[in-house]
Amino acid sequence: MKKDIAVEEIRSVRHRISERYGHDTQALLKHYKEMEKRLAGRVLKCSGADVKHNSVP
Repeated sequence: MKKDIAVEEIRSVRHRISERYGHDTQALLKHYKEMEKRLAGRVLKCSGADVKHNSVP
C-alpha cells in the first residue's frame, strides 16, 4: 500500500503533541478540549446525520 504523505504528517504532529504531554491521555484530552473552546468559531460541528458514509470495497 502506498504511503499517504498527508496522513504521515498528521500522525507525526499528533505524536509530537502527545510527547509534549508525556503521552498522558487525561492531559491530552484537557489540551484538546481547551483548543476546542479557543477555536470554537473555526471548528465545524455536525451531527452524525450530517455525515454521509460511503462504503469502501
